[in-house]
Amino acid sequence: MPDKFVTCVLTHTRIEEVVSKRLIEKFVDCNDTADGRSVVITLGGEEPVLTREESVQLRDGLTGALTERQEFLRTACEYREDGTYVIERRHADSSGHRKVFDSFKKLKRLFDRLPRKFTANVVGRSGLTGARRHLLIRHFVEHPRFECELVNRQPLTVEKSAVDESDETSGASSAHMDPGEEVLSAD
Repeated sequence: MPDKFVTCVLTHTRIEEVVSKRLIEKFVDCNDTADGRSVVITLGGEEPVLTREESVQLRDGLTGALTERQEFLRTACEYREDGTYVIERRHADSSGHRKVFDSFKKLKRLFDRLPRKFTANVVGRSGLTGARRHLLIRHFVEHPRFECELVNRQPLTVEKSAVDESDETSGASSAHMDPGEEVLSAD
């Protein structure tokens, strides 16, 4: 048996759903060796032979890469296998303390379309109501992929750290939005 152990190196926190399903399908459709104690998988044209324990570790590693949970001070998030992105208040059990987005890209797009400085009322224009608006603001502040900081607690106000010039020219970041203007539907 080879001494090789297949290591899965991930550079991104999220692997595209299509790729993930294909990798897992290849893993599930692997072939047992003649002795029945090893497994041969096809990966990138190569066919490494793994012990059953190593194949279980590989499967668990791929599954962990596809579903990731991060916890922050007040919020937590989860990348689900189906591609959805869930934000929730830490240690809360009810669905009223949770918001599900179709993908992380949708949440990032919502953030990008918000003005440079915004409050919960502005976030509410996207269709979010009640505590979910505040949950979203807290998550923007805590998550490292959103460059912003909390500048006021009453009312809860966030200011983006860096403004993309393309947003400035398009007017999407304008702090002077019309009261009836929709930012982006969060549902």
